[in-house]
Amino acid sequence: MEFINNNLRNLYKGLCLFLILWLVSCAVSKEKKADRYLKQGHVNRAYQLYLEALQRNSESIPLREKFLKTTFTKINETIAENDYKRIDLYLKDIDQYIAGTPQFYKDELISVLITLADSLFNNGSDLEAFQYLQQARMTDSTNAKILSQWSTRCDQYGLTMLNMAKEYIQIGKSQDDAESYVRAEYYALCAKKYIPENNNVNQVLQILRKVNLSSYSVYNKLLDKTEEDVDIYDIYMSISDKSVQNNLLYLKVHFYNDSYNPVNIGYDHFQIVTTNGKKYPAMQSSNFPKKLLDNETEITGTLAFNLPPAERQKLMKLVFEDTQIHEVEIEGKMVEEKEEHSSEKLFP
Repeated sequence: MEFINNNLRNLYKGLCLFLILWLVSCAVSKEKKADRYLKQGHVNRAYQLYLEALQRNSESIPLREKFLKTTFTKINETIAENDYKRIDLYLKDIDQYIAGTPQFYKDELISVLITLADSLFNNGSDLEAFQYLQQARMTDSTNAKILSQWSTRCDQYGLTMLNMAKEYIQIGKSQDDAESYVRAEYYALCAKKYIPENNNVNQVLQILRKVNLSSYSVYNKLLDKTEEDVDIYDIYMSISDKSVQNNLLYLKVHFYNDSYNPVNIGYDHFQIVTTNGKKYPAMQSSNFPKKLLDNETEITGTLAFNLPPAERQKLMKLVFEDTQIHEVEIEGKMVEEKEEHSSEKLFP
C-alpha cells in the first residue's frame, strides 16, 4: 500500500512539473511571437500576446518589462484620443504587473498619471483629474513632483470652491433662495476638503450652518454631480426650532429618509454631541414617533435633551444612528449581517 501511495505522489509531482514546464513553454512561445509583432510595429497584437504570456508565466521580470513598455506605448497613443475608459484598463494591467520591476517603470507610471491629470484639469474635469493625482501619490508618496502638484492643485480647486460658495450665498441673499444656501454649503465643504487650514472657509461654513439649520442638506438633488466623500448622507435632518423649558433643551426635528431601505426611528436613535466630545442622548419624554420609517418618507417630532446650561453653549451636532441586524443566506448557511444608517446636522 505504501508503495502505491509513493507512486501516486511521484506521479502527481511529475504531472505538476509537466504542467509548469508546459505553461512556461507556451509563455515563451507567445513572448517570441509578441517580440516579432512589436518589431513589425504591430503594437496591439504584441500587447495581447505579452498579456497572454504573463497569464502563463507571471513571475518573469523580463516579460513584465516588455509588457509594461508596450502598455505605456498604448497609453500614450490613447491619451490623444481622450479615451479614459481604455486608459483605466491599461492602468489596471500596469498595476498588476509593475511589482518587482526597476524604478524606471514606476517613474514612467507617475509621469503618465500626471499627464492624464493635467489634461483633465485643462478640460475642466477636476474631480477625475484628482483621481489620477491620488493614484500617483499612492504609487510614490515621497515624490517631490507629485507632492508639489497635489498641493498646488488643491489650493487652486479649494479656492474655486470657496468662491462658488460665496457666489451662491450672494444669490441666496438677493433672491431669498434657501436652495442657493444649500448649494453654497456643499461648495464650502468641498473647499474645506481641499484647503482645510483656510480660516475663510471656516467662517463661511459657520454662516451657512446657521442659515441652513432649518434646511435639508440635499446636495445631490440640487447639483448635477457631487463628491461621495462630501455628500455622504442619504438621510437628512433639519431643525426648525430650539428652545429651553424646565431646564431641558427641546429641538423640533424634521427627518427625511432618502435611503433605499426603511430605518428605525425614535428618541433612542438621537443624541447631541458637544464641542468637547460629550454625548447626550435624547430623553424618553421626547415627542418623537417610534416606528420603522419607509424610504422617501418624511416625519417631524420634538426631541428633549438634559444638558447642563454651560453645555448648551457648546452644541456641535445632532446625530442619528440606526443599526439593523438581518439574517441572510450565504453558501447555504444563515449568517447575521449588520446594516448601519446614520446622519448628522451641524449646529452653527
